[in-house]
Amino acid sequence: MVIYFSVLLLISVVFSICYAISWHKNFDVHLTLIFTIIPIANVGYFLYSLADDTRSYLSALQVIYLGGCFLILFIMLNIFSTCGINVPKWIKALFFIFNTAIYISVLTAGKLKIFYKDISIEDGELVKEYGGMHTVFIIMVISYTVICAFTLLFTLVKKDNISHRIILLLFCPTILTVAAYFMGKLFGIGDIYLVPLSYVISQFVYLGIVRTLVLYNLGETALASIVKAGSAGFISIDNSFNFLGGNDMGME
Repeated sequence: MVIYFSVLLLISVVFSICYAISWHKNFDVHLTLIFTIIPIANVGYFLYSLADDTRSYLSALQVIYLGGCFLILFIMLNIFSTCGINVPKWIKALFFIFNTAIYISVLTAGKLKIFYKDISIEDGELVKEYGGMHTVFIIMVISYTVICAFTLLFTLVKKDNISHRIILLLFCPTILTVAAYFMGKLFGIGDIYLVPLSYVISQFVYLGIVRTLVLYNLGETALASIVKAGSAGFISIDNSFNFLGGNDMGME
């Protein structure tokens, strides 16, 4: 089990490095947050595989739930941004406060009976009795998934200015991570094995999305071509009108 989680952690770090190399200032900030939080969550799964007492299991779970509480939020906000749906900042702030409240309840595990009523080790396996905030967590995951699916379907049907390839790719990580969690529970496989694998697959899909975003960024490609051709002059200044730089034509 340690080798399995070690390999997944290594792959997730490599994928995040690939994203960092491909990063562009026009990328949505939530996409960057997705590639940041997945390796952190996989560190939690790696620590879980090394745990041998209740305290170490709890510590690992608290790292794991960083991904559980915030990854689906970042995925949803990235979908809004990619699909051109303007969400007011105060609504985004409410989403973040709500998810943070759920994660704070995770941090109380072992002390308060909010997220877990009880947690123990039986025959080498972690046994958990869920509390009320865990139910809120499940409702949150399902609700965000439904919102994501509806947004993508709406964009696919109603909008022509968004690449259908990107929309279809965005379906994959949205459904995959949630399906991995519930399938693990349903079939007794254990979400602890399927979810980190789904995270890594999602990173791979997002790298494909990144490549597509670069190809479809026609405005920036056209501007770069104009600058390279030297047919237009450009200069840059700051808010105080201090000269910062320019191309050759602009300098002339």
